[in-house]
Amino acid sequence: MEAVTIQKKDLYCNKKMLAPLVGGSELSFRLLARKYGAEVTFTEMCVAEHYLEAKKNSKKKLKEYNFQFDPSDRPLILQLAGNKAAPIIELANSPDFVGKIDGLDINCGCPQGFAMSKGIGSGILRTPDLLVSMVAEIVKAVSYPVSVKLRIHEDVPTTIKIMKRLQEVGVSAFTLHGREWWQKGEKRGKNNWDAIREVKENFPDFPIIGNGDVIRYQDFENFKNHSKVDSIMSGYGALLKPSLFSEKEATMEEHISSFLYFSRLHGNKWVDALRHVAWMIKSHPQGAQLKGQLFQTKTKEELLQLLESASPSVKVEILPLPEGEEDKIIYPKTEGELSSREKKRIENRKRKMEGKVDRKKRAKVGEGESKEVNSETTDVSCQ
Repeated sequence: MEAVTIQKKDLYCNKKMLAPLVGGSELSFRLLARKYGAEVTFTEMCVAEHYLEAKKNSKKKLKEYNFQFDPSDRPLILQLAGNKAAPIIELANSPDFVGKIDGLDINCGCPQGFAMSKGIGSGILRTPDLLVSMVAEIVKAVSYPVSVKLRIHEDVPTTIKIMKRLQEVGVSAFTLHGREWWQKGEKRGKNNWDAIREVKENFPDFPIIGNGDVIRYQDFENFKNHSKVDSIMSGYGALLKPSLFSEKEATMEEHISSFLYFSRLHGNKWVDALRHVAWMIKSHPQGAQLKGQLFQTKTKEELLQLLESASPSVKVEILPLPEGEEDKIIYPKTEGELSSREKKRIENRKRKMEGKVDRKKRAKVGEGESKEVNSETTDVSCQ
């Protein structure tokens, strides 16, 4: 199909990028990152086949995706995952995305168990012939430049071999995370920027985006100079400190205030907004304690009161919305607004979560570890 007119250099070169973040790349956060200097953003990873199944069958209990767009959020790249070309092509060519995205990215980097077991994300790197044939079909069938985001697979030479084959079938750029699939959680370790540099040396005139452990503004320049990549992407670091894209660092209060502004403007679910606030307060001396109370709040007033009661106090200003705009956050229903079915579902979910936490605690005790179980994962970006 005919390619869109955006130039590769405008999409992939000399850019500070916000990574595709599972549960974190909704429009409100993308706009927040852009406020501080992110130049290219991605939607969160969407498993194309699951999305289409859920769209055609409302009874399917699959992950909910909420695609929202804004003219100021460009260039924007749609990230899809799967091991079949047809669903990815069908979704990428949907009229829903016309005039709203500038590229398509194929996720070959998600290391989570569900991805590895289904042969998607990092799991598809284990079947390179399938991956190459799939991507070849996609490149021919979509009207956007196609990039691939991946991790180191087995070793650097093997990774380069796969990337060369993908380059031959028409891929326009790569994002490389300098870890292997098993480097997650407690085995996460450090990102291997030397490996990224070695890969880039084999693609001197081809766009390579480096990703991993970008947690401060200086990292964009330092890692770019070290690895010689064309652009740098930040994921988890941006969740903790959205202003890392800017030389001038914002305060925790400013991060939360600006994020709540965009959430109220574009309609986050309250629980999703709280998830971002939890990341933003992680560096607070009482961050862990606050997180436990955070998800008990049901209104922004309760949230502000909780944050202000912390020591040191976190005083968040509620910024005024543009004239004519109303708060669009989807707040939880009050007890009186819940149906009996909803109450039962909430109670079942609560018992399920309590059981999961108990199992994790018992597992930790069995391993002889005394540290408190933390259910938050730093692999949120599924990189």
